[in-house]
Amino acid sequence: MGGRGETGAVAAPTAASTSGPGDASVARSTSRTGVLARAWAPTLVATAACIALLFVWQAAFFREHHPVIDHVAYREQAEQLLDGHLSMPLDVDAPTWAVRFTAVTDNGRVFKYLPGTAAIGAASIGLTGDVGLALASSLALLIVATSGVAARLGWSPMRRGVGAFLVGASPVVLSNDTVLLSYIPALALMTTALWLVLLATGTGDETIDRIAQGPDAADRHHGRRALMLLAAAGLVLGLALLVRQIEVVAWIAVLAGWCLLRPGVDGRTRVLRTGTLLLATLPGVALVLAVNRHVTGSAFEFPFTLVSPDDGMGWGLRRVLPTDALEHFGLVDGLRTTPRAAFDLVMWTLAGPALAVGVVITLWVRRRSPVRWLLAALGGVIPLAFLFHWANAHAVRGGFYMSVGPFYYLACVPPLVLLGVEGLARLPRRPLVAGLVVVLALQGLFLADHLRAPWDYGRNRPAPASAATASPAPPGVATAPVGR
Repeated sequence: MGGRGETGAVAAPTAASTSGPGDASVARSTSRTGVLARAWAPTLVATAACIALLFVWQAAFFREHHPVIDHVAYREQAEQLLDGHLSMPLDVDAPTWAVRFTAVTDNGRVFKYLPGTAAIGAASIGLTGDVGLALASSLALLIVATSGVAARLGWSPMRRGVGAFLVGASPVVLSNDTVLLSYIPALALMTTALWLVLLATGTGDETIDRIAQGPDAADRHHGRRALMLLAAAGLVLGLALLVRQIEVVAWIAVLAGWCLLRPGVDGRTRVLRTGTLLLATLPGVALVLAVNRHVTGSAFEFPFTLVSPDDGMGWGLRRVLPTDALEHFGLVDGLRTTPRAAFDLVMWTLAGPALAVGVVITLWVRRRSPVRWLLAALGGVIPLAFLFHWANAHAVRGGFYMSVGPFYYLACVPPLVLLGVEGLARLPRRPLVAGLVVVLALQGLFLADHLRAPWDYGRNRPAPASAATASPAPPGVATAPVGR
């Protein structure tokens, strides 16, 4: 009891003596949050800038008319999904172009396209009353996923932000995201899947993997976490099949090949990874087959076969709609139109001519890097795929790329930017800056010429009462349904 009367016997507690496991955990969490914030801040700035630029681009060039008139059908399909209809009732008063993309069946008017894009639009309309949220969200996911892929390459936060901005601010991306179309949503999902695959498998470059993913990356890549990431990637790719099919199947083939052939991994792990990725696409495949069966009566017959039986894979006589004239498409036609589409891709990608030079530099300097060749394969498989489908040749011959860029080659943009930025970063700063100034000036002249018609048209007509209203084509702007 005498101890209670002793003063000064017990020292005042200090901060160090009172800190416990909980405080240390909070400190670590705060530090981790700060690291994440610094790593992603440039990407978030790029995302905000690109979304703002998207709506400026929309108001400047495409507020009245978009050459890819398919967006009218996608918008009407989204409205029907909101009303609980997979098909359009026969008594619905719909825009003319939406009706032209349908076929009459016992279930009503069947839309040409699978409902993935329309579902994204329907969610946006249900939440906000318009498709703007869908457009912005798809662009944001594309930018963030591009930055995530760049992080797997070991890029600094600032370089990641620059690369992501070059993708999101590319005129071909902006022009095809100002209305509800399938190209940007599908590309966003595909790039997200690529990010997940690289998180799971690494890049094949031990130095990069240790910088980007930590010293225990090799152990984690052989464990359950890697398989979960690959399953997530497969699920995303499967869902992307509801949005677009040609490009997604092409990327699935390349990514499965990467999992199966990636160097530095034993055979059992390769097979397990490949199987996990492919099996995880099955829910999406099942949804596609279920929709096909509901709409057409056959799981293996796509809706487009009812609307446009001549618009499919392979060579021969092709057309978008039964009212169109038949066009011959063969391998020679595909080869002949590929250079023009590739040229348009470079000119419609921000700083594209410089990036093309950077790609050559990267593939030469880093020619032993497996992940660089993965990116090259993902970019190269798209032109290869369209040698067996007439859509790109039809778009080139019809002039449909003139005011929106090569939308069928959109999946080439992230690989072009990622490889191009790496190569350009190896050049001396002063010559690089001077070259970029020249490239951007020439590119500006090219785009000014190609965007003049929609600009003049938008300035001389009032905005439509509804974004789904299809107006006549402005002079100098080719308009037609462009097929799948």
